[in-house]
Amino acid sequence: MPFRTHIPVLALALTLVGAPTALAAPPVTTPAPEVGSTEVALAELPSAELSELSDLPEEVASELETTSDLAVETASQPLTDEVAVAALILPADADPASLWVRSTADGQPEAWEQIQIDPTDDGQSGTVSSEPVIISSKDEVEAIVVSADGEPVGAELQVYSSVVTAADATASATASSYAWDNPRILSRAAWGADESLVRYGYSRGEVTGAMIHHTAGTNSYTSAQVPAILRSIQAFHVNGRGWNDTAYNVLVDKFGRAWEGRGGGVNQPIAGGHAWGVTNRRVFGISLMGNYETATPSSAMIETMNQVIAWKLQMHNVNPYGSTWGSGGQDGGSTFLPAISGHRDENATSCPGRYVYSRMGTIRSRVQTLMNTTRYPRFRDVPIGLQFEPEIRWMATTGISTGWSDGTYRPWEPVTREAMAAFLYRMAGSPAYTPPATSPFSDVPTSHTYYKEIAWLAATRVAEGYPDGTFRPYATTNRDAMAAYLYRMYNRPSTTGTATYKDVARSTQFYREIAWLTQRGIATGYPDGSFRPTEPVRRDAMAAFMNRSVSKLGTPRPQG
Repeated sequence: MPFRTHIPVLALALTLVGAPTALAAPPVTTPAPEVGSTEVALAELPSAELSELSDLPEEVASELETTSDLAVETASQPLTDEVAVAALILPADADPASLWVRSTADGQPEAWEQIQIDPTDDGQSGTVSSEPVIISSKDEVEAIVVSADGEPVGAELQVYSSVVTAADATASATASSYAWDNPRILSRAAWGADESLVRYGYSRGEVTGAMIHHTAGTNSYTSAQVPAILRSIQAFHVNGRGWNDTAYNVLVDKFGRAWEGRGGGVNQPIAGGHAWGVTNRRVFGISLMGNYETATPSSAMIETMNQVIAWKLQMHNVNPYGSTWGSGGQDGGSTFLPAISGHRDENATSCPGRYVYSRMGTIRSRVQTLMNTTRYPRFRDVPIGLQFEPEIRWMATTGISTGWSDGTYRPWEPVTREAMAAFLYRMAGSPAYTPPATSPFSDVPTSHTYYKEIAWLAATRVAEGYPDGTFRPYATTNRDAMAAYLYRMYNRPSTTGTATYKDVARSTQFYREIAWLTQRGIATGYPDGSFRPTEPVRRDAMAAFMNRSVSKLGTPRPQG
């Protein structure tokens, strides 16, 4: 992989004014073997250097002049790659007075930057992390931890670095690089995500709002460095914090490019790791790459962010001026959140930076305008204007169909019998149902993905299976069987209608059901006068049949 991982321990020189004391290095957790690592033991800061106060942050130097009860721990790490993410890892019960980092370029140290404990970190791993800092084109990173009670906190400095490859410069050159087309979101493959780092399957949540973050760190990165930054962020979030994957659902760079962050499908309501607790399952997380406490975001960055938020909220029917709720509020934050919030609304943090947060009103206004004037495609392969696009959108909006994780609906594929079971169960409102311990069908084990839905079809007598005791879940559903399913979903109503199709005789299996479907205006057949009963029903047509059924007859409640 094109990144190396450095986990130097802050053998941080604890310095009590007048009597420096060496610290034992805390244990180092070995990262995943797929990511190379080095450990660097660091020397104690000599007293003579401490006396040269000009080399310390001004605030720390001032404190050292006025108090004798102060501990200062330091560490540094050379940077061998062009891009890095650095963070301080501390025990969960640590209460440092301040945390500082700075980098060195061409031998010249830059200004110290004070950083905070990351408020999204719940400390369940026994440690907490500082806000990670993105570094580009530097030679070295230094860190300082200050403790006001005279006791060292026992922190470590972690640095995850990635080389910039030739492919990084052309990441957005081809259409195949995109996970979504409107708005354009570059895929994980485009930035070289290491899928082997992902610890377990992604969890589905819901989207009731969007939370805006910034990554902090450098604002001077180049276009070619962005993929390497994203790889470093992923490595830190997984190996450094023990999280499943990149915390943010989407990231946006200063050039106005959106990038898929956490996997699972940008069109899916994937739970993130960008906030506290339950907020991750309810709120979409989008992060602006850079530090917008100190710099103004580019107009291209803000507009791309607005487009992504508008698309996501439109997809889930969220009012940009509405509200939602999250984890209950932490560090003075609020339980209730605006539908479009900044990270600081929930936690005590400067994120997403004052130059973004001051624009929240403008952001909400622009998102609402976009939602009112732009109809974003719900699926990548269902463009606006496609036959049955409104009905397919309805399938997604109602949760009857979620599509595939690659953002497709595959409208021209046939509906399999297992997918039909899922569609019909959700069409009925996903009623409470406990499936039996023994399957009603010999070829549907209780471990089957859609066992509950298939068993529910049998329990309500919507589907009775085949005489040999099978259900044949992977077989396609023909149009005549589709008519029978919908007829039974509405409890087999009486009908006096006729099926006037040239290929449907009174002796045709499911004639009554096809006649009912026609009488109700749910099916109209083909322009040539045929119904084509033994053809597989396609996914686009199924969306139309289900939408018309609910529109004309209401939500079905099959009684069995």
